[in-house]
Amino acid sequence: MTGYTISELSPQNADSRPDGEPDLQSLRSRYRAERDRRLEGRAQAPELVGSLANYLDDPHNEPQSRPRVIDDVSVTIIGAGFGGLLAGAALRENGVDSIRLIDKAGGVGGTWYWNRYPGIRCDIESYIYMPLLEELSYIPSERYASGAEILRHAENIAARYNLTDKALFHTSVASVTWGEEAHLWTITTDRGDEFRSRFVIGAIGFLSNPKLSAISGLETFRGRSFHTSRWDYSYTGENLEKLADKVVGVVGTGSSAIQVIPHIAASAKHLFVFQRTPAAVGQRDNRQTDLAWARSLTPGWQRLRMENFTAMTMGEGASTDMVQDGFSEVFQSALYRPRAEAVAAKLSPEEVKAAIELADVRTMDKVRQRVAATVRDPDTAEALMPYFYYLCKRPCFHDEYLDAFNKPNVTLVPSPRGVEEIRAGGVVAGKREYELDLLVYSTGFETSWENGPTYCKRGGFEIYGTGRRPLTEKWQAGTRTFHGIMTAGFPNLFFMPSGIATSVRTPNHMHTLTENSQHIAYIVREVLASGAVTCEPDPEREADWVRYVVDQSTDARAFWESCTPGRFNGEGEIVALRRQDTAFVERPLEFFRRLAEWRSDGKLEGLSLQV
Repeated sequence: MTGYTISELSPQNADSRPDGEPDLQSLRSRYRAERDRRLEGRAQAPELVGSLANYLDDPHNEPQSRPRVIDDVSVTIIGAGFGGLLAGAALRENGVDSIRLIDKAGGVGGTWYWNRYPGIRCDIESYIYMPLLEELSYIPSERYASGAEILRHAENIAARYNLTDKALFHTSVASVTWGEEAHLWTITTDRGDEFRSRFVIGAIGFLSNPKLSAISGLETFRGRSFHTSRWDYSYTGENLEKLADKVVGVVGTGSSAIQVIPHIAASAKHLFVFQRTPAAVGQRDNRQTDLAWARSLTPGWQRLRMENFTAMTMGEGASTDMVQDGFSEVFQSALYRPRAEAVAAKLSPEEVKAAIELADVRTMDKVRQRVAATVRDPDTAEALMPYFYYLCKRPCFHDEYLDAFNKPNVTLVPSPRGVEEIRAGGVVAGKREYELDLLVYSTGFETSWENGPTYCKRGGFEIYGTGRRPLTEKWQAGTRTFHGIMTAGFPNLFFMPSGIATSVRTPNHMHTLTENSQHIAYIVREVLASGAVTCEPDPEREADWVRYVVDQSTDARAFWESCTPGRFNGEGEIVALRRQDTAFVERPLEFFRRLAEWRSDGKLEGLSLQV
């Protein structure tokens, strides 16, 4: 496909197009209409309490009784997912002995502990997603590893770094309170524990708390129902063989749904898929690991590969694409290449914006063409075609999802305004009732990751700092941190960056966790070596950091407002997307370099230590 001339890139010529190219004006109108229809069906997700609390139950392990814990530890890590494990591993590497993990799950792994539905895999290449591969001398068996393999890797990290000897599982934190006289944190839990800790690291993640759609009658369904993150194999059978005589409904068509739907389609008597917004699904191209390639790897390969992927997907420049997957290609084709070409051509800001829009439209057109080429029924194909800007939602990749809708036992039920009602016998959508035996909610998670004030709500506990000031109160007007990991007035408290603004975000979240775990461990090591009892940011330096992040960030609220409701734009609540609650979006490698330079300086500049 040939490029555009400068005049064709001009916004005033958006209606003019070469033959065969998408009609931008028509697409803009279609995007707005599709967004507006979904905004009408938007509602706040219900709290999972009372009759809905069973959606939080652990189907994998029964909680065991144990004595209440009353003791002291050096570091408490709240969360035993990969964020907590990486923090623990980095602390061990820096000589910290007394570490306690706490998690409401029955073991380590975080989202990979909870999410064990059929077909679950990472969507980032496993060689860069699964951390500490070199440290554990391990190479994943496939390019996109299964959830079971990833969970085993998490367990192996915990074993290698001895992170479970003091761990408290099936335990929820109730409160975290700073003691100004003892210079220690006191942590209480729902199991009566009350212990003290010199340092606390919050690693609560953002893909563990299941979210249900706000549908009338959720508690009335008399069949079996569960969220994908609480899959009940006792009902479905380990190979879904018990679904052969069952009619199944799946609510949602996001990342989890596109993985599980092909498996249900192959097993169930009939499957109804209730779709609010179709996903943009590209080719995954999974394959077994090439052993010759694995043997050719040299020390430092994983970090280089991680950095290369981040550079390719976040526009920081790289001459070679080491990973060459859907993520790296689509971010380059839909955003960074057209931006670089337009800037090099010395186009105006408006023309640069137009060039990016055209590239996005071309990318989405390819996605829609893939649907048309795969799904045989034209009405179903049309309903599966996404009409929004590609970067409004996290890209999805799968090789069997679209073809599942060619099966005679699979019915797509488009519901742009959402499912209308749950009844005793099934689901009402489009004013029609669908009788079901099993209802699976693939409706995502409570993330709130753009908005600092919701951090404690998502974690399920409050953090009280100096003067017993709640963290929620401090962040009510916007997130305030230093380096994205500490906040003034809360000594010896650190955050892994899941859901923390003024930090950094990358498509490969594991890269961010790896870098930040090393930064936190360095500070803890230096504080212990100095003999200091507390460490926290200077308020002035914290303010400088917040200003820096806001100044370098792009005000993308207009873009998010144009997007269909979803996780990235607060379900359309644009007012909540404040500049102060943003992150280093386009220059994460620069962010990591800044942290590394700060560490190499050795002065802990910007931090106040009390000896």
